[in-house]
Amino acid sequence: MEIGPYFILNRIKDKPVLFGVHKDTDKRVALKYSEPFYVGSTNPVIVGEICLEYEHDLQSRLEHPNICPVEEFLKYRGIKYLVTPKVGAQTFEKLLRDGCSDSRKLGILEDIANALAHTHEKEIVHLDVKEGNVVVGEKGMLIDFGSAREICGTPEIIDSIVSNTVRVTAPEYLQGNWFTPRSDTFSFAIMAYEAMTDKPPFQRYVGTRGRHDREEIMYNRPRHDRKKMQKFGGFGELVISGLNVDEPKRPGMAEIADALKEQTAKQGPQRSVETSKLSPAAS
Repeated sequence: MEIGPYFILNRIKDKPVLFGVHKDTDKRVALKYSEPFYVGSTNPVIVGEICLEYEHDLQSRLEHPNICPVEEFLKYRGIKYLVTPKVGAQTFEKLLRDGCSDSRKLGILEDIANALAHTHEKEIVHLDVKEGNVVVGEKGMLIDFGSAREICGTPEIIDSIVSNTVRVTAPEYLQGNWFTPRSDTFSFAIMAYEAMTDKPPFQRYVGTRGRHDREEIMYNRPRHDRKKMQKFGGFGELVISGLNVDEPKRPGMAEIADALKEQTAKQGPQRSVETSKLSPAAS
């Protein structure tokens, strides 16, 4: 199968993402195509295309070594594709499942904290920060800006679409559909707490929304243990603060990134040793 200048190799099951290789350069890429979204009486195909174009616009503004760049926005036989390089050897989710050292975890978290701090400087909020949206190779890289929104942007049709992951979403966005950069802090804090303790910071249950069961967080049932994070110094304290359901009381990502830099320095340089155990990143 071919799409424009790319040979298609495979796809991600249950996701609108294909993997391919450029015919001339052999560069490996990911091609994300639009899915229909049903919003009122508006044509769902058009809404899906608007969402993909918006994602392309936001992600194209971000140039950072820990953020997946954009190759091109391709239209082929009436279908639009957001093309990005295939980065990393595996997701942070898989790495945590397979097991790795605290030093490795902290290094990846530092990369993503820096990526989010840059994103917020550009007045963009990711809104779907989770282990599955972090790809790991020589460094951690933030991917998938499909749920991202512009801060203080002009209201658009996509603002009525909430397509992020309930398990890590800040309460203000779930309950009132509003957000700030500290909404990403909450999601990052959940990811960081679970990475460093192997336990969720809140009690969860499976609730029903519409016709589907979705995992919910019981914000009034915190489980996070400050003592478990104390060994990670100031970073551990900031993670606990980041789990605050009161949005103004959470720290910003730049502060967390600085604390992580200090903590990773204390842990020692082990990143290069552990990354050698991974399969090479596709380029």
